[in-house]
Amino acid sequence: MQKWVGKRPTMGQKNLVAKYKRLLQQEESVTLTSQEKVLKIIEVECDKKSSRELKGVLGLTTQAIFFVSKHERMRYEYSQISDIDVRNDEKEKNNLRLSLKIGRSKRRFDDIKKNDDSQEFIEILEYMISNQSKEILTTVTHDFDYFLHAEKLAVLQNQNVHITSFLLERDNLSFTKNGERLLREKHKNAALVAEGFFQEDKQKRVILLCLNLKWSIYMNLIIKREKQDCYTNGILYTFLAQWLIGLQ
Repeated sequence: MQKWVGKRPTMGQKNLVAKYKRLLQQEESVTLTSQEKVLKIIEVECDKKSSRELKGVLGLTTQAIFFVSKHERMRYEYSQISDIDVRNDEKEKNNLRLSLKIGRSKRRFDDIKKNDDSQEFIEILEYMISNQSKEILTTVTHDFDYFLHAEKLAVLQNQNVHITSFLLERDNLSFTKNGERLLREKHKNAALVAEGFFQEDKQKRVILLCLNLKWSIYMNLIIKREKQDCYTNGILYTFLAQWLIGLQ
């Protein structure tokens, strides 16, 4: 189910996949093309003119927006959508209502929970309608094994890749986790990345040990100064490597 919610889904996204697991499995081969990637899915209720309200999944891909339920399936390319309208649900203040203008007709979806997932969904939808040929990085498509550090963000910006606000929030983990992911990126062949601590000048500092295949140890210090993360250069400790070898 990672294809639908990514590597680090929220609890709401996990529950959504569990609830519609069979439906999503069926739709994977029916709704999506081989070149398509899922950008985000949320649970909605489709308001039909026949007064039938259909509970299902509203999804965004790199090519289109789609809705699937047990009794209904619809799909629209982004180029077909001329306008969208998002407003608070009149009946439930904690819900949103989304209307899509497609040609002369409108499609309305309601019972959309107000949360970070729905806000990201709206951000993606608005962006894709105006930038169909550009790339976007979301909480579903991002590989959380790698940290979106300043250097990485600058590269993505130069490539005109849009990054959702929720992804930036979700990707910023603890100091240790961020440093560990940064080390894994810088030292792809490392056999071990571990955490330790040492005391210096009455300050406890985090150490990330990166053990490469030649039994060398790299220590990266993550120091919190004035609410900013400071990453020092890796320091080679051959004596520690020799000590570790002696333990084998």
